[in-house]
Amino acid sequence: MHRLFTPDAGRRGQTVDLPRGEAHQLAHVLRLRRGAPVRVFDGRGREFSARVETVGRGEATVHTLEPHAPAREPAVRLRLALAILKGRATDTVIRDATMLGVTAIQPLQTARSRPAPEGAPAAVERWRAMAVSSAKQCGRAVVPEIAPAASFTRFAAAPGAGELRILLVEPALPAPHESIRVLAGRAAPVAATIVVGPEGGWTDGEVDAAAAAGFMPLTLGARTLRADAAPAAAIAVLQHVWGDL
Repeated sequence: MHRLFTPDAGRRGQTVDLPRGEAHQLAHVLRLRRGAPVRVFDGRGREFSARVETVGRGEATVHTLEPHAPAREPAVRLRLALAILKGRATDTVIRDATMLGVTAIQPLQTARSRPAPEGAPAAVERWRAMAVSSAKQCGRAVVPEIAPAASFTRFAAAPGAGELRILLVEPALPAPHESIRVLAGRAAPVAATIVVGPEGGWTDGEVDAAAAAGFMPLTLGARTLRADAAPAAAIAVLQHVWGDL
């Protein structure tokens, strides 16, 4: 069954407009016509069986029918804070993080990360579209919130509101750190944030600032992973430790 995203699909028995990109996909990629069955989700956890009502030039509407149970969300609300990577590597990380169940993504400017992309608002919109596409593919009805890029210093200094805060570090880091396996012996938190650095790693000052703000410096083991692979690996390990994989 084809899945489509519209933030307006809030209840059964309503006719809602699809966003322009979704309308284009319905009409020109999927080539669906009036009466075709689909599913729609609102990005906040609600999903419905639906049927196509109208298809026009650049627009389409669907009528919501019965509620549908989407893929189960993880018990722990996990936010990924990610240093902006080279090229389109950040896109790949956002796609994978969405599939693995994160609830929010915070792009970061760090001492060694790439500058914020040219046309930063457009980049954020592209990342949000990537998250929607990934949620459609994996069966989630929740689309992670993607915030505008922020500086690591300001982000680390913000209050943690009782969440578990993790700084992923390289195994060769001289400062004290532990394996992510130490979390297996602890009760799962209600919410957590994991921060993953850029291709060049963290500076000593950033590690110190994170530790002072209450972040746990943890590694994934003896091997150093690529910056675009480490987030998905870390999220998968955390979900396994907390019983969601």
